Amino acid sequence: MADQVESLMAGDRKYNDFAVLYRTNAQSRSFEEAFMAAGIPYRVLGGMKFYDRKEIKDMMSYLRLVLNPVDDVAFARIVNEPKRGIGDKTMENVRILARQWDASLFEAFCQDEVQSGLRKASAKQIRDLTASLARLHAQQDELNITDIYDQLLVDTGYMDALEAAAQAGGSGGLEAEGRIENLLEFKSVMLDAQEENSMITLTEFLEQMALVADVDNHQPDENAVVFMTLHSAKGLEFPVVFMPGLEDGLFPGHQSLESSDGIEEERRLCYVGITRAKEKLYLTSASARTIYGRTEYTRESMFLKELDKDLFDEDSDSRGTRNYGVSRRGFDSSAGDRPHYSTGSRPFDQLKYIKQNTQTLKKSASTAKVSLSKGDRVSHSKFGEGMVISINGDVATIAFDQVGIKKMALGVAPLKKL
Repeated sequence: MADQVESLMAGDRKYNDFAVLYRTNAQSRSFEEAFMAAGIPYRVLGGMKFYDRKEIKDMMSYLRLVLNPVDDVAFARIVNEPKRGIGDKTMENVRILARQWDASLFEAFCQDEVQSGLRKASAKQIRDLTASLARLHAQQDELNITDIYDQLLVDTGYMDALEAAAQAGGSGGLEAEGRIENLLEFKSVMLDAQEENSMITLTEFLEQMALVADVDNHQPDENAVVFMTLHSAKGLEFPVVFMPGLEDGLFPGHQSLESSDGIEEERRLCYVGITRAKEKLYLTSASARTIYGRTEYTRESMFLKELDKDLFDEDSDSRGTRNYGVSRRGFDSSAGDRPHYSTGSRPFDQLKYIKQNTQTLKKSASTAKVSLSKGDRVSHSKFGEGMVISINGDVATIAFDQVGIKKMALGVAPLKKL
């Protein structure tokens, strides 16, 4: 898409002649990164840039604490995210004690003197939080970054709080659903990083994120490509419009596929997007997509099939993206009902997988100490398969097939006996 923008930049064309309209906010992340890499200015209307969103900043702070628990800025951000009954007055009192003890906020909240001054429920939540961070800090070199992330989402209660808000419904529920989608999209970022480097460390990943997130804040009137959701695009028009993600399960969304009314509402939204284009319209779909942390094959959106094929030029490139250039005329916003489908990854399905994965990792670590002996073949979630060559107390020396010899702490390392 970034290449197409550059190729169309001719004559009197300006970057603000172009708009990228997507169904969900979580989709913006991959386009933001591609445009940054290509040096093309962009701005997000009706929403925040992906790495500026609250939930992403919160989880980045959690990851920073796994790397370095004494990071006071990160700890102050998340100590009450989700709500743990830690108000401003409590924080100020703990800061005073931390300065007196020459300790970090993390270390101060671990003290009985601090916890005894909290409400019972708050004290338990703080104990759980600090214990989880301390455990993951000790395990960070032995876990995939996605495994660390899964455990943070579950152990901190962050995802549980969003799930509860989403199930409560209303405007708050819709907002919570959007945040869940963004958090699961962030896992896709991690999976991409692991595909490039299977041994990537948390330190390396956070360094990459610091570079990606450090982008200019453009002024509203600057010459930049516009990014926005289709809902935000009503009433606006642009010479050139890109509508990505035309796949069943994404647009129309998986929830709408369960009812004819839902499909009809999505169809009207698609019509809104198409009619935002004054001159050129690009509709794209991917043959496979990584969404909510999983890569799956996709099915072309029913809305593309409803278009008169005489109205567009179809092109398929070697990267597996289907592109369609469409004129403005001929789209029927009142097309008849279509069969109901259940396709595409659903956020709550992925949450179940994350919880199961977290339980498996903890079980593997808790049973490692009592089940291994010299000569055993083992499997590690990050380093693959290997053989135990010696055991000295609580430490096993293992020769891994791919990464060589490493020492693992029994009862901590996520090892599985084969």
